[in-house]
Amino acid sequence: MKKILNSAAVLLIALFACGFMSPSISIVAAAQAPAGQASSAEELKKAKAALDASTAQIDKFVNDQAQNGATAPGPAPQLSSRFGSRPPRKCPNITSSPTAAQASMLVQCTMDYESPQQAKLHQNIVVKLGSPRGPTNSDRWPEIDSRALVVDLAANATVYLCGPVLESVMHNTGSNCDRYQFQSAPGVCWKTIQGGYRCQINAGLPTNPARSVGPPTTY
Repeated sequence: MKKILNSAAVLLIALFACGFMSPSISIVAAAQAPAGQASSAEELKKAKAALDASTAQIDKFVNDQAQNGATAPGPAPQLSSRFGSRPPRKCPNITSSPTAAQASMLVQCTMDYESPQQAKLHQNIVVKLGSPRGPTNSDRWPEIDSRALVVDLAANATVYLCGPVLESVMHNTGSNCDRYQFQSAPGVCWKTIQGGYRCQINAGLPTNPARSVGPPTTY
């Protein structure tokens, strides 16, 4: 990204040094100029084309960024050798009241966990936020900043409970998880004393899971 911006800056300076000539003026000038000046006009046209290409790359980079404060997708996560799944998500430092997209990400990173016996991973999270409100005596979330507003939510989410892959005994590679589906489950977002927000679903797992399914491998 830095190389692209540097290249664009150099090309812009070159255009400014040449007097802000537009592509149409450059073409006319090249046709009318003596042979000694034609090469300069041609170089200007090439510089303009290179600048357009760099600008297109910058635009693509910006457009590829996820909306609402999330970052663009990174490289594929390294899969767990024990569960065959992605690792639990790490929470970003979101210090202002989260958007719905940020709350979805915060539900995932707050509630994902992995132990030697089990991985619990959250996918396909869609959050609807309520209005911010003052905390009450029942808002006793981990490390809550009682001076900050909390936000109630309702969430749809898919939850995977995965056991270890034991192919030699269980023959369960790619089928070591149960999959549960939340629909409009209640939850809350709160600010911690460290300054970052966390969100979670406040409901037990639904009944009737899909059995023997594969683990999630992406976020």
